[in-house]
Amino acid sequence: MSVITAFGPSPTFIEGDGIDQSDAISPLPWRIFYDSLLVTIQQACNQQQGYEMVNTWPLDIQDRST
Repeated sequence: MSVITAFGPSPTFIEGDGIDQSDAISPLPWRIFYDSLLVTIQQACNQQQGYEMVNTWPLDIQDRST
C-alpha cells in the first residue's frame, strides 16, 4: 500500500490484518477507503449515471399486492 500525499506517494508498506473497533484510529480506514467510494457513487447518482435501485413493498402482507 502507498498513500498519496501533497509531496507525492509515500514509500510502500504492507497493511496489517485489521484494526480493533475500539482503537482510536479505527475511523481512519473508513475515511480513506470507503468514504471516497461512497462519494463517487453519490456523485454518479446525482448525474443520473450508474444504477437505479427500486423496491416495492406489499401493501397487505396477507394479500401480497404491491
